[in-house]
Amino acid sequence: MYQEFLTKPKRYRMYWARNYIGWPTFSSFQPNQTHQTFAKWEKQGRVFWHVTQNVDSLLTKAGCELLSELHGCSARVVCVDCGYKDLTRHQLQTIIAKDNPTWTAYSNTINPDADVYLTEEQLGDFKVNFRLKFDSKLLL
Repeated sequence: MYQEFLTKPKRYRMYWARNYIGWPTFSSFQPNQTHQTFAKWEKQGRVFWHVTQNVDSLLTKAGCELLSELHGCSARVVCVDCGYKDLTRHQLQTIIAKDNPTWTAYSNTINPDADVYLTEEQLGDFKVNFRLKFDSKLLL
């Protein structure tokens, strides 16, 4: 839950550890033919607007620009304290790696929101030195 994410350091830490491990796989996914078709229809004026979850950025990767992302986009992050938005998820991945140079974990599964399942033991000494969440461009 979003309130737990913001107010419970343990949940916040667990979330970012899980997402850190899942991000390399999740961000490597590419648009399929359906995403490409929607982008083509948008360019042809056949689609007025996309209302989508798009947490995976696949419509954006396909070239769609006219969209409302109902659940935000995992490729962009925003500071929960000041609203700073000029940080990409790839840049955050580098920051997390620098803050956790010896920490590693592995999972065989990945969830639709880019995170994986980790046990408390796997979480170990993972550190979170930032206050960020995914950016949302909800325009409705």
